[in-house]
Amino acid sequence: MNQVQTTDEMISELSDDAKIVLIKMGIDWKNMTGNSCSWVANELLVSLLKIENSWTINSLKKFSKCGRAGIQWGFMPKFKEYNLVVKDEEASRRYVCWKLSDVGREVLTIMLSSCTECENTGICRNCNGTGVPVVGENCNHTLWTDCKRCNKDGKDSDGDPCWYCVGPKQTCTTCNNTGYRKCGWCCSYSSLDDDKGKCTHCNIGNLQIIKD
Repeated sequence: MNQVQTTDEMISELSDDAKIVLIKMGIDWKNMTGNSCSWVANELLVSLLKIENSWTINSLKKFSKCGRAGIQWGFMPKFKEYNLVVKDEEASRRYVCWKLSDVGREVLTIMLSSCTECENTGICRNCNGTGVPVVGENCNHTLWTDCKRCNKDGKDSDGDPCWYCVGPKQTCTTCNNTGYRKCGWCCSYSSLDDDKGKCTHCNIGNLQIIKD
């Protein structure tokens, strides 16, 4: 398995032109591109690296399955400003066609593969991959033996599990019966145990998607 490069290592391998652009616009530009209607999804950026030919705004919208507002008002102004996308003079006829410049491809690749939250380790830095914060917060769940909403048996009046306590042989979904709340940066946002301790901001999988 190839060792994952850190953000600094990837930046050091960029061309000088690409480094200058990154300094100016920042890797996290997509989090600051206007309001929600012009938000730029990772799916759009991944699609750009997959497209072999030039494209129009409409064809990019269809190929990426992303909203037009994010393309026209979020992505295009910033990428045109730094010459990361350029007009394809030969392909442009009735409609204007665009394509990624060489620098644009460099910058886009690092934007999709670099995670400043975990330095590309893929591990949640708030819990060190354990799923429980380093400084644990006590869970305030109530056991059936202490519940004042049921008959201290974990059952409501209809005989169904009580909503207000953790009944016999049940597991608290907030702390997994550890007594400490799960990490709010990774596993608590997902019902999948496989996501426990994983960095939710991480883009490591994007380059594999592009290669596929």
